[in-house]
Order: sequence, then structure tokens, then C-alpha cells
Amino acid sequence: MSKNQNLEKLQRLLMRRPVKTATILNELDVSQPTFSRLWANVRDGIALGASKARQYTLRRHVPGVDAPIPVFRVSEEGKIEPIGHLDVLQGGFYALIPLQGTSYRLYEGTPYFLGDLRPQGFLGRMEPGRNLDLDLPADILRWTDEQVLKYISRRSENAAGDLIVGNESCARYIAFLATAEESPIPDPERAERYPGMAESSMQGEPPGSSAGGEQPKFTAVIHRVGEDEIIEHAIVKFSPQIGTQSGRRWGDLLICEHLALEVLARNDIAAAKTSILEAGGRIFLEVVRFDRVGLKGRRPMATFAALDGDLGMMDQNWTAVARELGRLGALSERDIKTVEILDLYGALIGNTDKHHGNIAVAWTFEQRHRLLDAYDMLPMLYRPNTHGEIVEREWMPNLGAKLELRHLPQCYRMAYQFWIDVLNDPRIAAEFKEKVAHRHLNTLRKLAPGAGIEDEQAD
Repeated sequence: MSKNQNLEKLQRLLMRRPVKTATILNELDVSQPTFSRLWANVRDGIALGASKARQYTLRRHVPGVDAPIPVFRVSEEGKIEPIGHLDVLQGGFYALIPLQGTSYRLYEGTPYFLGDLRPQGFLGRMEPGRNLDLDLPADILRWTDEQVLKYISRRSENAAGDLIVGNESCARYIAFLATAEESPIPDPERAERYPGMAESSMQGEPPGSSAGGEQPKFTAVIHRVGEDEIIEHAIVKFSPQIGTQSGRRWGDLLICEHLALEVLARNDIAAAKTSILEAGGRIFLEVVRFDRVGLKGRRPMATFAALDGDLGMMDQNWTAVARELGRLGALSERDIKTVEILDLYGALIGNTDKHHGNIAVAWTFEQRHRLLDAYDMLPMLYRPNTHGEIVEREWMPNLGAKLELRHLPQCYRMAYQFWIDVLNDPRIAAEFKEKVAHRHLNTLRKLAPGAGIEDEQAD
């Protein structure tokens, strides 16, 4: 076989996936010296690793994306730390090359640690309009993997977690640091400022793009005043005007989320810190972010949705995903138990929105993840429909075989506590208490014998 024929065959081989030296020598039926001469003529060739572990591959060029892509982390102190670079490879592979040494991490498909950096949800839908220079489709759900990578490599400076990807994103973060001191909202000014921020957030939403059940929100940096002055980053959800039927229901549900997380915290299960504020005819739920520290610091986070690229379990519940992570050595037994409890507790209070984006871990490259605080826990069964109408729904306890029922006594008590708290909260409308809370609680009481406890002991 001629040199050109061997070179073409090598190119075709490398287009599929990274390949070890022995495989190349066998496929081409050539010697090591012959391969070395061929490799010198390969365009966009990348050699990963050293000695016997070395693999050969081809770089894939993505329009609008630097090659390679530098990757940075922001420490809890707010320091930018370069950790290496990302190479986009042919065959749908990616390689993360650490700053030091010859080791590398190879990923088939988009690496999980990039999953939560892409824009998503209510806030994410505004990104195409805010970044017209990137020339991306207005509908973020229609973005290709290459378009997602283009966005991440140039606009990830404010993404969830502690990663910043790309030189342009890093430069934008550095520019942000210059004005960061001006951004916090003094605690006493929240009631005055939040209504205007909500209006601005709604005006920035693309017309007609609201997904059913998706909660409007904005982000805020708050300067808490008092004995211990601290800076906290928050995601602030808000209801429509509570003078409307739909707005009142969403307001009640936001208060329910606050109460549901408080119940978890009282039972020694880590939950996001929240607070409720009523202002400008709306209910605001402030959720303190656990991926931010002080004004400039950050912490890692990855949702189960991001991890699913490696697991392929998007159709499974939280419990199943946690157990698979445990089997892989990526999640502790204690954290698996907590996920089982959260899954069952959510089922008992009517949380029908336990998707994989609503549970997260602090991730590490070594795959030793740690479960983060619970969030987005509320009885979404009772949300208004996509037209804003209130539809009366009955909760039916469908616990099935996919939930860990050994936690039923504990979860029953917590669910019972939650609905009692709802009934006792003066901020929640009487209609919600009558048509939702009482009915749900009555159905829940019927489970008491099966939960192994007497009903009167549930209080």
C-alpha cells in the first residue's frame, strides 16, 4: 500500500475515535517507524498521553470556538485558577488536558461538567437576545452541540458552578470583578427593588416562549446587614400578580416551597436557605445559591441532568440515579439514602416535577461527588395549567416499586409536618388550604397504618 493510501486509511481510522498505537499498527499493517512518518503528515493530529497509554486522534474545529479551549475554575476566595484545556475531537469525543503532566481525561459526548453551563429555563431563554453577536438561534432548545459549545466557550462567566470555559468568558469575568462591589442590594431595599427587577425580567423574556410550569425568576446579590454582615447570591422566583387567580396559586406554591425545605432542614436534611417576601403585588421566594460564596467565590455543582450524559438514565427517578452513582463509587451510601428520602418525600407532598435538573452534587474530576442541598421541592401537582387556569387535582399515593419504602415512616411524618405547616401559615390563601391542603392531608392520613405509625403520632 502506498504512503498516500496509508495516510488516507489512517485519517479515516482517526475520524471515528481516538485509537491506541497497537490498533493503528494492526489496522494499517505497518511498523512503528512507518507510522511515525505517517503521523508527521497528519493534519490536526493530537497525541493524548504518553508511552503505552498514548492514543491518537484528530481535532474537530467548531465555528466560533477557539482550539484548544482553556478551562478555569473560580475558587471560594474568588481567584481564577486555570486547570487545563479542552480539545474537541472527531467522532464526538472531547479530551481534557490538565495544566501539568501528560495525563488526560477522555469523554464520549459532551463532558458532564459542561452540562449545566448551557443556558436553560426561564433565564436561559433570554441569552440569545442578549448575545446577538454569537448569531445563535432564538430557541435554545434547538441549539446543536456545536452552538452550545460556542456559547459556553464565550459566555460562561456567570454560569452555575465554579467553571469558566474559554478566554473570552474569562475576560468577561475579570471585567465583572472590576464592578462587583457595586452590585449587592442592601437587605432593607429588597421590597423596594424586587418588583422592578421582576418587571425587567418579564420584559426581557422572548414573546410567547414561556414553557408550561416554568417559574419566572431573576438573580440577585444581597448584602445582609445585622450582627454578621454577609453577601449572598440568590435566585429569586416570583409569582404573577396575586390579585389574579393564577398569581395567587403560584404565590401559595412559592410559600409551599419555602415550607417544604424548612421541614427538611428541621429533620437534619440539608436544604437551600429560603425566605419569602411580598411586594408590588407579588410573592417572591429568595433561594440562596450554594454554588456561590460571598461576593466573588464559587463552588462546583452538577445536576443529575448533567451527569446523565454518562449514565443514560434520564427516564429513571432520583433514587435509581443515586444508586447507579453509588455502584460506580461516585456517591456515598449516606448521600444515596438522602436522595431516597427526598424522592419519597417529594412523592408524598405531590411534587410531580422531580426532574434531573432539580437535584445536584458537588462534583470532582475523580468522580467522588457529594450531594448538595435540596431545592425546588414543592407540590407542583397543584400548579395552574399552561393557560393559567386552576384545575382541581386529587393526589393519589402512587409509591410504586421504584421508591425506597423503608423510609416511609420518616417521610410520612415530614410530609404530614409540611401540610400542617401549610394550614398554619397565614400567608397562604384560605382557598388553597381548603381545596388543596385539607384534601391532601386527609388522603395522607389514610397511609398512616401502612407507614407503620399511628395517625395521632404524626403531628
